Amino acid sequence: MVNRTLVQYDIGVKNMAGFIAASAITVAGGFVEMSGTNYTIKTSVASGTTRPLGISTASATAASTTNEVRTGGYVWQVANEAMSPGDPVYPSTIAGRVQSTGAVDGSGNARFLGGFGTCVYTYASASGFILTKLQGLV
Repeated sequence: MVNRTLVQYDIGVKNMAGFIAASAITVAGGFVEMSGTNYTIKTSVASGTTRPLGISTASATAASTTNEVRTGGYVWQVANEAMSPGDPVYPSTIAGRVQSTGAVDGSGNARFLGGFGTCVYTYASASGFILTKLQGLV
C-alpha cells in the first residue's frame, strides 16, 4: 500500500488540492494560477510572465469548489505548436494549451528559463497532446 501510494504521487495521480474557480475553467490540463481573490484560481495564459500554480484536472464553472490542481508528476496537455521531447513547457496565449517558449525580458531571455515542465512525449503537430513532466510548481 505504501509503495502504491508513493507511485501514485510520483506520476501525478493524487498530487492534487482543491480550489475555488474565480472564473470558468474551460479545459482540463491547462495551467492555472492564483486570481486576485483569496484562495481562488483562474486559467493562466500569460505565456511565462507569471508562475502558474499547477494544472487543472477538469473543466469547471465559476465559483465551483470541486476543482483539483495537479502540481507535479506526469500530465497530458494540449500543445499550441509542434513540440519535441526535452522542450520546456510554458502556458500558451490560448487558454488550456502549452508552448515551448516563454515571455522574454529585455535581454531576450525567458523569464523562467526552464519552463514549468518538460515535454517527454509528443504527437508532433499543433493541437496534439504532449506528455509533460511537471516541475514541482508549489
